[in-house]
Amino acid sequence: MLPCFVLEEVTLREPGESAALDLGGAFPQDLTLTLRITHAVERSTLHLDVLGSEDGQKWHRKPLAAFAAKNYCGSYEAHCFDNRFRYWKAVWRVTGGAKDGAKPLFELSLSVSRPQMKAMAGAA
Repeated sequence: MLPCFVLEEVTLREPGESAALDLGGAFPQDLTLTLRITHAVERSTLHLDVLGSEDGQKWHRKPLAAFAAKNYCGSYEAHCFDNRFRYWKAVWRVTGGAKDGAKPLFELSLSVSRPQMKAMAGAA
């Protein structure tokens, strides 16, 4: 099941939210969210949170994960240790835009996966 996408490659220009992602019944406590921004218009800002729900209808106000404001392309990670919710969704807002009046724009994806196990160095 993992990794899976909360948001597949999408273009954002306005505030919005994703459809609910059903993580199913059995999942690890520690999950990694990866936000990949592949295109951003100059002077645009993205604010993105991930919310959780037990039933997919009533969403908790406190985000499971929140990405600090993003302005540039790149790959960013956030860890979620409170994984008691079966359903997740992304909620975002975009602000700003180019000097020439262009609307804010981001092309991105958001995925969730198990954290990578780091190889341990040999013991002395």
